[in-house]
Amino acid sequence: MGSKNNLTIMDVLQDPALLGSWFRGDSWYAWQVFLKVLFGLELTAEERQVFQKYTKRNLPPDRPPAEGWVVAGRRGGKSLIAALVATYLACFTIYTILPVLGPRIVAAATEGGSGGGGLVAGLAEGLRQAGDVPGTAFPSSHCAGALAAALAAGEFVSRRLRAVLVAWAVLVSVSTVYTGNHYALDAVAGVILTLGVRFVLTRSYAVRRPRTGEVLS
Repeated sequence: MGSKNNLTIMDVLQDPALLGSWFRGDSWYAWQVFLKVLFGLELTAEERQVFQKYTKRNLPPDRPPAEGWVVAGRRGGKSLIAALVATYLACFTIYTILPVLGPRIVAAATEGGSGGGGLVAGLAEGLRQAGDVPGTAFPSSHCAGALAAALAAGEFVSRRLRAVLVAWAVLVSVSTVYTGNHYALDAVAGVILTLGVRFVLTRSYAVRRPRTGEVLS
């Protein structure tokens, strides 16, 4: 999913048409301040007070920090925030770095047609034309985002439902190739990207998480 309007992570978090419905209520306010600092966005006066309260620092950094550390208890929202960051980076940032033209666009340009026929292809073409970008991205942000969402949601459901979610993500990857909106390499790279990010995050959390009774200094 590309964005010509340079959406920030706060735009994505607050827009009900995107991911806003997942982060309703005042309980997410401190997390919003954390995300603004993490991505180098300007804080309001009220948000600066929240920043000072939790960090004991007077001024936030003037640029995005290289690392972000969070001390949060169970059911504190850290898993959803991690999923939000991964989804934002996969779906709203990759296109600006590596925009490409998918096979359907290339076929239409070289053959003078729409790049395919049939009901599914027609629906895909209609959705593409209704979007704000002409092409796709490498890696595929659709595949990366679908798998990231499935894995994040899978942490809160049964194994059977988790398998259904992963199967849905796989179907999304297959459909992007089938409809000609992505090359197979785009889809595979999107899946690898999500699995790589998940591995790094879970590995880092497992290694650095304090043991029961241990005090962080």
